[in-house]
Amino acid sequence: MDDEETKSSKNSDKYLRDIGFNFIAAGKDTVNAALTWFFWLIATHPSVEEKIIEEIKAKLQRNEDETWRFFNLQELSKLVYIHGAICETLRLYPAVPFNHRVSVQEDNLPSGHHVKANTRVMFSLYSMGTMEEIWGDDCKEFKPERWISERGSIIHVPSYKFIAFNTGPRSCLGKDITFIQMKIIATSILWNYHVKLVEDHPVAPCLSVMMHMKHGLKCQDYEAIEAALFALLSLAFGSERNKIRIVKSGLVPVLLELLQCHNGTLTELIIAALLIVSSCTANKLAVTSSGAIPILVGILNGDFANNDDDDTTNTISPSQA
Repeated sequence: MDDEETKSSKNSDKYLRDIGFNFIAAGKDTVNAALTWFFWLIATHPSVEEKIIEEIKAKLQRNEDETWRFFNLQELSKLVYIHGAICETLRLYPAVPFNHRVSVQEDNLPSGHHVKANTRVMFSLYSMGTMEEIWGDDCKEFKPERWISERGSIIHVPSYKFIAFNTGPRSCLGKDITFIQMKIIATSILWNYHVKLVEDHPVAPCLSVMMHMKHGLKCQDYEAIEAALFALLSLAFGSERNKIRIVKSGLVPVLLELLQCHNGTLTELIIAALLIVSSCTANKLAVTSSGAIPILVGILNGDFANNDDDDTTNTISPSQA
């Protein structure tokens, strides 16, 4: 191999390395931000969540006890409604909210604006996603159906209209892999968990080159909380006999329901609910001395959320319960 061929090979390897690094580095924060807004929108639109669950049931394989769904790349392409929900999320909350370009030469834009050479032009993807001139009167509504045709296929929207991945020769290289990653994560989480948001937690975009949530996304997985409740109740009452009484009493679902609409303090409510199982003084003392109540209060207050220092990625994982 001569020197010219060796140089060409090195350049080729470097090019492939740079492309690979671009996929990893550029896709990390953008997918993170997009998924945060996706789960917030799903949690605030229960009807959309129901349709996604029905699509997963209908189109993905399952194991015998239906605790998990298996899929390959071909099956992911069948998830039309999830694809529409992801597109709708990126329309309303693009991971990169604004961008800019520099004109190579003097030109006139289709709008009639004259642009001189070497002029920096900035445009807001976030603003364009909610413009009536582009998306119609319902532009601010979250409607995955706008991306689905009457035949049930994805509607092609020109990239200069849906500009979340840019357009032209500098379109995002990771567009396809982004949809794959988001579909995998969305189906895995939504099939196995029902996410409920923490009430009164502020939701606002962060003023940055990446559209993260300013205060993070705080939510409660009630299946995880139910498991934590049962574990703590079992700790408080100890014996197998009392564990059976806990199950038969129906305390856990009742307590969960009360916690969503209570007016008293959590401690007062928990003590009252625990005493439903047994009214004797001995068990009351066992409850208060076990240390279960303060732990349970912390769990139900969402204190087991992941609080990062920058307060931009606050999330909850069932394993943390």
